[in-house]
Amino acid sequence: MGAATNTSKTNVVTAFFLVAILIFVELTASLFTPFWERLEPLRMEKKQQYENWLLSGEKYDAVFVGSSTTMMGIDPHIIETQGELRTYNAGQLGYAPLNIMHDVIEEIIEARLTNTIIYQIDSWAFSLPFRDRSVVDQHGRGKHILWQFASFRNRDVFFYWLRSVVNGNLIPPTEAWHAMLEDGERFSSFKGTSLDERGYVETNGLINSAWPGYLRPTVISPAQDKKFEQILEICSRAGVRLVVVRPPEFQRTYDENPEAHEMLSTFLDERVASFGFEFIDYSQRDSFPHAEKHLFFDMHHVNENGAVMYSEQLSSKLY
Repeated sequence: MGAATNTSKTNVVTAFFLVAILIFVELTASLFTPFWERLEPLRMEKKQQYENWLLSGEKYDAVFVGSSTTMMGIDPHIIETQGELRTYNAGQLGYAPLNIMHDVIEEIIEARLTNTIIYQIDSWAFSLPFRDRSVVDQHGRGKHILWQFASFRNRDVFFYWLRSVVNGNLIPPTEAWHAMLEDGERFSSFKGTSLDERGYVETNGLINSAWPGYLRPTVISPAQDKKFEQILEICSRAGVRLVVVRPPEFQRTYDENPEAHEMLSTFLDERVASFGFEFIDYSQRDSFPHAEKHLFFDMHHVNENGAVMYSEQLSSKLY
């Protein structure tokens, strides 16, 4: 009887501590949220701007489509100052699976808002599973704070802060993220973003080159190959000029797997050319200063400085 009572008390105490931990996390986890969880308002603002543009009927000489590397990497105003090409950046925040890019390109063509589409395709695009667009659009909405805390992004920041407190460094929870950056434990600093009326999102921050990145080129599956071909086909049928671009990434990503990057470039060059379209490759060694840290936000995105240089260079190849 005594043993049973002790076990019952132990269970009650354990349950109490678990509940206390959950309450603590519920109240404090948002303090440790890294920058991309804070970008949800920007995601919805960009989505709304894009939808408003589709309905407006406003035409552009060219439209850029792609993932966040497009949204953060190409400034239409710089493109325009280099010549007379008036453009809109329809890049989306987050990944850009081929099936979603197919739908985006198709709806732009059907709306007859441009005669030139510049599709910036990431090195990892062929490794992304097809996803429902409505799910992607809802990304981040309704996530419970406990789910956020359970993700490695928040957990790392929390335990870094906890270690700091134990070691006598009483940093505020809201400063934990930047403290991790200074210690080289995370991939980039983040100073904010701003969305302009042409769809470009200026991203202020600086890469931590010790961080390994998170996306790599992989073998192209038949399904992904077919979907990419369908993108080429719809542009060809519509008489739309398509320019496919591989954006620059930080040098370390190329050094880790040069064969995979070269294989992807060869595939894109041959497949795009077979439809009579243009392929511009900024993954090649001399195409961009890939090793210059001040031009990159992380391994896969240029920052505001890199976007200026990249936009200037790209514009010269579009005229």
